[in-house]
Amino acid sequence: MKNLIFLTIVLLAIGLKAQDSEINWLTFEEALSAQKQSPKKIMMDVYTNWCGPCKLLDKQTFHNKNLVNYVNEKFYAVKFNGESKSSITYNGQNFSNPKYDAV
Repeated sequence: MKNLIFLTIVLLAIGLKAQDSEINWLTFEEALSAQKQSPKKIMMDVYTNWCGPCKLLDKQTFHNKNLVNYVNEKFYAVKFNGESKSSITYNGQNFSNPKYDAV
């Protein structure tokens, strides 16, 4: 029984640690909605699928424990593909990239 309790505590600690090592990414709409409940600034990561520095940010910087904790505490973090065909509505205005043509 003691082993089971110890194992449960260890697994919970590992699970909590894993959660802390990732930024809580939201969609833009989710961030705006959350901002109404609890105001925070929005940090937006604008990336493209082909961008090498963007991939390095994802792999190295955005998994730094200190940065993750800071961003999750102070910001609503949004990932936004700069070459997406999707549109965003903000303050009554629609923003899109109508001339984008994926080759």
